[in-house]
Amino acid sequence: MERKPSRRKSRIFETPERNESDTGSQNAPARRTTKYWPCGIVICPLILCILSALLFLQQFTTPDPLRSVLSSPKVHHGETLHSQVHNPDLARPSIELHPEDHIYRGAVTQHLDWVVAEDYLRPDGVLKQVYLVNGIFPGPTIEACSGDTLLINVTNALQGEPISIHWHGLHVHNTMDGVPGVTQNAIPPGSTFMYNLTIPQDQSGTFWYHGHTGTSRADGLYGGFVVHAPSSRPTVRGLMARDSAESLQYGYEREFLLLIGDWYHQPGAQVLAWYMSIASFGNEEASTALWPCLLDPWIALNNRPTSRTYQT
Repeated sequence: MERKPSRRKSRIFETPERNESDTGSQNAPARRTTKYWPCGIVICPLILCILSALLFLQQFTTPDPLRSVLSSPKVHHGETLHSQVHNPDLARPSIELHPEDHIYRGAVTQHLDWVVAEDYLRPDGVLKQVYLVNGIFPGPTIEACSGDTLLINVTNALQGEPISIHWHGLHVHNTMDGVPGVTQNAIPPGSTFMYNLTIPQDQSGTFWYHGHTGTSRADGLYGGFVVHAPSSRPTVRGLMARDSAESLQYGYEREFLLLIGDWYHQPGAQVLAWYMSIASFGNEEASTALWPCLLDPWIALNNRPTSRTYQT
């Protein structure tokens, strides 16, 4: 007697019949996609090339928004500076020193007139607002001799910002030390203050001056201050003992002053705000100008003429 398979097992082994109409409808989109994808491969790169070309051309057709807002850099050469100050040394390149003009003479009184202002420059290729002294960044180099007296008339031409100048390392009278709120009142905008500095006879060397208010030093208010020691051998009308000059003794022809310091592309106030914030965890921000070669192969040398760039 034959046994018929149960309904449960028969349902398991039954294969559903496919409807040809359903199969055709499922393959239709795939056929359409396969038909048009070569066109997409050609069109998409073409669109990207067109957009890249438009962006490239826009760099030449769109004016720089900073040009209409910021004034152009002011570069003053020696002839212009000579008409503004009384010190003949400032008519020369500020980076080059001239000890021969000082070590064979007696003590003198130098008169300097300084105007401190702000302008936008590109010291290392990046536009930044910096402090200028008589149109120079960094400020003019002071050369003097032990025993000299310097009368430096400082005019504050800034907008809404007081300033003061500190003479770093020099033994000067306490009222002329340039610490605002301690040894003097800061110089208000539009006002003038005269620093009367007498260099001791026993002091010589390489020093510097810098702004002592806010973050003025970080933004360029500084410069070199070189005090030459008088010649140890006597001279007769400056005609003798010149063979004892250090340039002949050590075999070099010219002497230059090189200022080395931190430089940030951001304003000093912004760098300070980051350092004072909780997010810094007490870590000072690294200088953004440490590796200029990552962006451009040109760097700037501190205290160089502002119209020249040196390639390394």
